[in-house]
Amino acid sequence: MESDPNRDKYNRDRRNKEYKRMHDWANTFPRFWPIALMNHEAVANIIAEEEKDCLNYMTDFYIDEPETGNGHRFNFVFKTNPYFTNQVLSRQYRLDDHLRILPSYINWIDGNNLLQLVMRNYTVKKEPPTRWQKYELSRQTFFTWFSDRSTLNIDRIGDVIG
Repeated sequence: MESDPNRDKYNRDRRNKEYKRMHDWANTFPRFWPIALMNHEAVANIIAEEEKDCLNYMTDFYIDEPETGNGHRFNFVFKTNPYFTNQVLSRQYRLDDHLRILPSYINWIDGNNLLQLVMRNYTVKKEPPTRWQKYELSRQTFFTWFSDRSTLNIDRIGDVIG
């Protein structure tokens, strides 16, 4: 069955109007977006303890969908915070000949790079008890998701919010 461009545009416009209505409603509640993320069962499991304070600076979330319909971009808006200088962190998915993921580069403020902090705090105790060994962070966290360009890994955050 061939796609009807007029019907597709009508459906996209209708869906966007409903998304805007829900978005405007959600933004009437202070801290709606950080609370929603931290209380969503699937996303909460991904948020590292070290990332929670930073999420409290999140003020908005929205999805851009291009007219071509070949992808979408998740946008997370943050107020000025002690962790990074970006105002918006985004993760874009584009499907041309193949799926491409275009994450934001996070401009961390010196001494407050949460990826380094999470790595430092995930240590494994070895015998004897006085020796500690660091290991690479093998689980996805909220902020590692922005730097992961891989399409091979399961994208739990993208699946949940998309």
